Amino acid sequence: MIATGLFYVGLTFFATVGLTAGPRPGVRAFSLVFLAVTMAAHVAFIVVWRYRVPYWDPVLLLYGVWGGTRIAGKLGG
Repeated sequence: MIATGLFYVGLTFFATVGLTAGPRPGVRAFSLVFLAVTMAAHVAFIVVWRYRVPYWDPVLLLYGVWGGTRIAGKLGG
């Protein structure tokens, strides 16, 4: 449980970095709307779909990888 929490804290951090540095503002706006809508849908169905994989993982992974590479590039020189 702790590892899962740490994973999502790191993933959310990297996704935030990736979203702020994303080169395509239209894709960024679409992804933020997608994230908001799927999170709202998840909250609405949380009782029925408890313990399912969240649908916003693809957005976090997409921008988390971008944010991680941006940070790695800055740290690596």
